[in-house]
Amino acid sequence: MFRLASANRRPGGQVSRPWISKRLIATVILAITASCASAQTPKNVLVLHGGFPKLPYNIAADQEIEDVFATDRDFHIQVFNEYRDEKRLDTDDRQFMRFLSQKYEGQHFDLVFAVSPIALHLLLKEGQDVWPNTPVVFATIVRAMIPKQLPPQFAGVSSLLDLAGTLDLALHLEPDVDRVFYVAGTSEWEQFERRSSEAELRRFAGKVKIEYLDRLEFPELLSKVSQLPTHSIVLYQEFNKDPSGRVYSPPQVCSQLSVSSNVPVYAISYLGQGAVGGSVVNFSAGDRQAALMALRIMHGEKIGSQVADAPANLVKVDWRQLHRWQLPESRLPAGTIVEFREPTLWEQYKWYIMTGVVVLALQFLQVIKLKIEVNRRRRSELELRSLSGRLISAGEAERKHVARELHDDIGQRIAMLLVEITTQTEETIKQGWVQQVMQELDEIASDVHNLSHRLHSSRLELLGLEVALRRMCQQLARQHHRDIQFTALNVPSPLSDGVALCFYRVAQEALNNSIKYSGSERIELRISADDGILRMAIKDFGCGFSPLRATTGLGLATMRERLRMAEGQLQISSRPGNGTEVTAEARLRRQSLNIAA
Repeated sequence: MFRLASANRRPGGQVSRPWISKRLIATVILAITASCASAQTPKNVLVLHGGFPKLPYNIAADQEIEDVFATDRDFHIQVFNEYRDEKRLDTDDRQFMRFLSQKYEGQHFDLVFAVSPIALHLLLKEGQDVWPNTPVVFATIVRAMIPKQLPPQFAGVSSLLDLAGTLDLALHLEPDVDRVFYVAGTSEWEQFERRSSEAELRRFAGKVKIEYLDRLEFPELLSKVSQLPTHSIVLYQEFNKDPSGRVYSPPQVCSQLSVSSNVPVYAISYLGQGAVGGSVVNFSAGDRQAALMALRIMHGEKIGSQVADAPANLVKVDWRQLHRWQLPESRLPAGTIVEFREPTLWEQYKWYIMTGVVVLALQFLQVIKLKIEVNRRRRSELELRSLSGRLISAGEAERKHVARELHDDIGQRIAMLLVEITTQTEETIKQGWVQQVMQELDEIASDVHNLSHRLHSSRLELLGLEVALRRMCQQLARQHHRDIQFTALNVPSPLSDGVALCFYRVAQEALNNSIKYSGSERIELRISADDGILRMAIKDFGCGFSPLRATTGLGLATMRERLRMAEGQLQISSRPGNGTEVTAEARLRRQSLNIAA
C-alpha cells in the first residue's frame, strides 16, 4: 500500500487525495461485502430427481429451487443435483444409493430434496441408512404415490395427475368423441400410473370406451395411432419403456405421437410437444411451495410429516394444435389458458404500425405546413409582381406625361424663342452673341426632342415596333459613333401595346448597356417572328461579363419583369472577353399572328 501511495505522489511530494478517497471507498465496500458473505451460514442440499436432466419438469424444478434459495439472506445454500433414471435404466436401488454414499462420502447434507415419486420411494427405502435423521422434502408427487405413514423427517407437497380433467377438456372440445386410446409404457411406475388412471376414469363409463395401448412396441404404437377411427382421441400419460425393453424420452414420444396420430392427442404434461392440452400439473408453483417449506425446515421450524396440497392444476391448450385440428376456442371451458398463440399482424407489428402512422401524420402535417408556406409565398410573389407591374406601368405613364410636356411645352417654347430671334433686324442677327444663343437654343431643342423620344417614343405608337427600333438604332449610331446593324424579319404590325413597349424598352436598355460598358464598335439587333413567337437578340463583340455577378442589377431586373408581364422570358449569354448576347422572347397573340399573315 505504501508503494502504491508513493507512486501517486505529486511533484511536490504531496499525495493525490482523490486517488486515496477512491481506494478507501473500494476497500470499505469490499470489507462490507466480505463481512456479509461471512455472516451467511453455509448449507448443503442434495436434490434427487427421477428421470434424466432434460425432462421439462426437472428443468423447471431446478430453476424454482435455486430461485427460492437465492432469496434467503441467512444461508449460503449449495445445491447438488442427482438423477435416478429408474424408468429407463434397471439399476438396483441399493447399488445406486451405495454409489451416492461413496460419491458424497464425508459431505454433510442439511436437507435432501426429492423431486419425483421415484426419488421419494428411493429415500424411504434406502436413504435412511445413508442420511439418517436428515430432513427430506418432496415436491409435487401424486397423493396416491405417497405412503400414508411417513417418517417424521419427511414432508412435502402433493399434486394431482388429473386425467379425468384432461378427458373433460377433450369432451368439451369434441363432444362427439366416443373412444379414448390411453398410451403408456411398461415400466413399473407407468403401470402403477395406469392402475391409478383406471380408477380415476371409471366415471366416464357409458360415455366413452377406453382402450389401453400399454403393451405395444413403439413402432407398432405409432402405426396403431395413425389408423384410429373417427370420433376418437389419444390420451397420453407417459412412455418410458416398451415391452422389448427399449427406453424412450417421454417428451419426444409425445411429439412423435402427435405427428403420427390421425386424431388429436391430449396429455397432462408436455404442452408444446404436440398435445392439444389437458389439466396440467402446476409444477412450478408446487416446486416453489416445497422449496419454501425446505427453507423453513433449515431455519429450525418443526414441520413433522406434513403433506401440503399443491396449487390446483391449470387447464391449458396449445393454440397451434387447436388450429391444426380445427377445434373452436368457443368450446373451451372458462379459465382455460391458451399458450403458443401466434400473434396477429397487429400484435406483431403494432409498434411499427403506430410509429409509421405517427411518422406519416408528422409528414402530412409538414406537407400541409409547406403547402401553406408555398401558397403564402406564391401570394406574396403574385402581389410583388403585381406591384412591380403597377410600378412599371406608372413609370411608363409618367414617362409619357413628361415626354409630352417636353415636346409640347418646352420644345414649343424654345421653338418660339428661335422664331422671335429670327424676326429681329439683320444687323442684330449678325451679331456674334446672337448667333451663339441661336445655336445653343437649337441644340437644346434637339436634346429636348431626343429626350422626349427616349422617354416615350411616339414613333412606336404611330409607326410600329420595327420602325421605332430602326430609328432608335440609327439615332444611337449617329450620337455615339457606333456601327449598329438592324435586321427585321416578319415582324407583325401593329403589335399589342404591352408587347411592343416591352421589346422597345428591352432593346433600349440593352443597346445603352452595350454602348456604355462593352467597348464594342459593332452591335447587332435582330428581331423576327416565327411559329407565333417574337424573338429579339442584341449582340455586341466587346469585353463581356459574368451573368452571375450581374443578376442583381436594376436594368436586368427591369427587363425580366417587363418580359414576365408580356408572358415572355429573357436570356443572357456572356463570358468575359467574348461579348454579350441578350435574347428576349414572347408569344404573340392570335390577333397579331393574323395581321402578320
